[in-house]
Amino acid sequence: MKREVLIISMVITVFSVVLLLILRKPGNNNCTQNKAKTENLSGEEIIEHFITALGGREAISQTNSLYVESYSEIMGAKTKTITSILNGKGFRKDRYVKRDTSITCLNDEGGWFYESRSGQGLQIMEKSKYEAERNQIYLGSPFINYKELGSTIEFLGTEKLGDVITYKVKMRMFNGDEVNYFFDISTNLLIQEIKEMEINGNRTEVVISYSNYKRLKNGFLMPFTYEINMGMGISMKMDAEKAIAGMPINSMRFLKL
Repeated sequence: MKREVLIISMVITVFSVVLLLILRKPGNNNCTQNKAKTENLSGEEIIEHFITALGGREAISQTNSLYVESYSEIMGAKTKTITSILNGKGFRKDRYVKRDTSITCLNDEGGWFYESRSGQGLQIMEKSKYEAERNQIYLGSPFINYKELGSTIEFLGTEKLGDVITYKVKMRMFNGDEVNYFFDISTNLLIQEIKEMEINGNRTEVVISYSNYKRLKNGFLMPFTYEINMGMGISMKMDAEKAIAGMPINSMRFLKL
């Protein structure tokens, strides 16, 4: 049971980061034209193209909140997750697995977490963990503000994923972690990322694929299906059933209980 809950916790953490990547419907780019320009592209330009596909910096800054309900099943345990983001102010993840409840919360000053099964009550997040996860309070992160966070990017060329030709970009995070992102060159949509995460004391490669994009009422697109492969024979699919951008969210929700 302990291993099951830990794995679910890691999976939901991955999913929470994914929710920051809200996408607007891109223009109909010509694939051939994009490939012709590849040699002259830099990592920074690809990120800027992606931000434009998000709707642009101004549009992102005007989207003040995001609320998502998602469901999944792993190792026989059904999970419901509610994620609330108030742009630049707070991030909160409420997870329900069987009879257990857990909460992870970040605001612009610190973070805290709670797990009902631990019996320890609310715990203050260590400063190092908070600094590593603080970017989750920003919609569009880690792309919208990677420079401010001290991260760098590098364009690694194109790579084919199935039938899709992608731009491959490596981001070196401010804390030393590295993530490879793959963007469909014909749409600029993010379709996959590969990163390493620590699971049970071991560094494990995690592959996340995004699909089933749907338009929200404010005109933005969001991937409603996430397929996560964590190695060790562990994989899962998570489906978002409700997503609302711009929903009023009380900032008190992100304060300590």
